[in-house]
Amino acid sequence: MISSETEAEIERLWRAENLHCVGTIARMTCVHSDVVKRVLRRANLLPSASEAFSSAVPRVSMLDTYLPVIDDTLQKYPEICSSRLFAMLKERGYPGVSQSHLREVVSKRRPIRDKEAFLKLAMCPGEQAQVDWGHFGDAGEAYDGKKLYAFVMTLSYSRRIFLRYFLGMKMREFQQGFAEAFEFFGGVPRKILIDNLKSGVTERVQQLVRFNEDFLRLARHYAFEPKAANVRRGNEKGRVERSIRYVRDNFFAAREFSSLAELNEQALTWCVTLASERKWPQDRTQTVAQAFAFEQEKLRPLPAAPIACFERVIVKVSKQAFVWFDRNEYSVPHGLVGEQVEVVSSETELRVYSRAGPEPVATHERCYKKGKVVEKMEHRQALEEAKPGAVKHTGLRRLASQIPQAEEFVRTLGERGENIGGAVSGLLGRIDTHGVDLVSAAVREVLESGSCTFRAVNFVLQRLDRERGLPLEEPAFVKTRFGDLAVTPHDAKTYDVAMGVVHEKTDP
Repeated sequence: MISSETEAEIERLWRAENLHCVGTIARMTCVHSDVVKRVLRRANLLPSASEAFSSAVPRVSMLDTYLPVIDDTLQKYPEICSSRLFAMLKERGYPGVSQSHLREVVSKRRPIRDKEAFLKLAMCPGEQAQVDWGHFGDAGEAYDGKKLYAFVMTLSYSRRIFLRYFLGMKMREFQQGFAEAFEFFGGVPRKILIDNLKSGVTERVQQLVRFNEDFLRLARHYAFEPKAANVRRGNEKGRVERSIRYVRDNFFAAREFSSLAELNEQALTWCVTLASERKWPQDRTQTVAQAFAFEQEKLRPLPAAPIACFERVIVKVSKQAFVWFDRNEYSVPHGLVGEQVEVVSSETELRVYSRAGPEPVATHERCYKKGKVVEKMEHRQALEEAKPGAVKHTGLRRLASQIPQAEEFVRTLGERGENIGGAVSGLLGRIDTHGVDLVSAAVREVLESGSCTFRAVNFVLQRLDRERGLPLEEPAFVKTRFGDLAVTPHDAKTYDVAMGVVHEKTDP
C-alpha cells in the first residue's frame, strides 16, 4: 500500500508535468512501475490491462493447429498433466521444443470443475480419534542424519493433542505411539481414523480395505474400531491435519533440543500446557482442557497391561560374529557364526535370540547412528582366545569404528616405522579409561602437530587430565609376551628433578 500523497503526486506528474513515461514517474516517486500503472488506471489515465491486450494484434502460434486435439483430450481427461500432452503433440508432429507455452495454454483451456461442498462433521465425546504422521526434517548430529517424525493423535471432540517424536515410522513406532497416546488420554476412543499408510492398511480397492495384521492385533488389544480415510479426502481427517500444522507453527518452530528424549519431554509439557489452554473451536468460552475433562469420562477404560512394542527381524550371523540391524553391527557369541538368529529391538534396547533357548544370547543398547560397531567386551575376549592371531586386526577394526581419524593415524605410524599393534592396543585401552571423545581429540591434535606417535597421544591425554584437575592414574597392567607388567604413570616434573632443573617460584 502507498500513501494518498504518493498517489496524488503520481497523478500530478502525469497531468500537470506531462510526464507520460511510467518508468520516469516510478523513479521520481520511489515506487514500482506496476504501482504507477495501477494508480493511473484507477484515475482513467491509462487503458486497462484487458483493453490493452485486446487492442494488440494476436500472433500466430505453432500451437494453434493442435488446439482441437488439446481441447478434446482435456474434455476426456481433465486431470492430465501438460508434460503428457506435450508428448502426445510431439507424436502428432508438433515442432515446438518448450513446454512453457503449452503449460500456459492448458491452464487457460482446462475445464473448471465444480467446487465440492462438504458437510461440517460433528463428533460425540469419546467417539473418535484421528492419527497421522508428520515429517520434521533432520534429527540432528546426535543421530547421524536420521529423519525426525512426529506421531500425532487428536481427539475429534475435544481437540486434545498427543505428540510424540520418533526416528522412524515402522510398526514398532506406530504401536508405541498408540500405547503412549492412550496412556496420556487415560482411556481409549471407540474409533480410530488413520490414513492409508502401510503400517495400518495393507491393501485397498475403492471401499474394500485390508488392514495390517499387526495393526489389527493392536486394535484387538485396545478394543477400538479401525477406520481408514477415503483416498484423497483430507477433509475426513482435518482435525489431525490441522493439529500437525499447529505443532509445526506453535511448538517445533525455533525449538532447540539435544536428544530425542529431551524433545519428547518438551512435547509432553507443551501438550499439557499451551496446547490444552487454547480455545475450544466448538465453544470459544471454553478451553480444550475443559472440553477434554468432559470427554475423558466417555473414553473406554485401558486394558490391564499395555501392548508390547518391539521390532523383530531374522538375520544371519556374519563370519566376524556380528549381526546387522538398522545400518549398524552388534556383536554376538562367536559360536553362532552362520546361524539364523532373531533380533528383537525396542526404542532403547536390542536383544538377540537363538534356537538354543528362550533367554537372549546378547543384549545391547540401541544405537541410532549408522556404520557403527557395537561390541561387548566378553564377546571380543572370547573370540581373541579362540583366534589369538587375529587380535591385531580385530583391535584395528574396533578402533576405526570409534575414532574417525584412526585410519589416518595408523597409516602415518606405518610410514614412520612405528609399532602399529602396540599403538592400537594402547589407544583401545585409553578409550576404556578416558572415553572416545577425549581420545579422538588427542589423536586429532597429534595429527595436526605432525608428531604422530602413541607417546604423543599419551602426553596430550595427560595434559588434558591436568587441565581438568584429575589425579595421576593408578598402576595399569599391560599384557605382553613376558607376562603382565605393572606400569605406573608419574608426573613429568620428576625428570626435571633428576636433571637438577630448579623452577622459580611465582607468587600466587
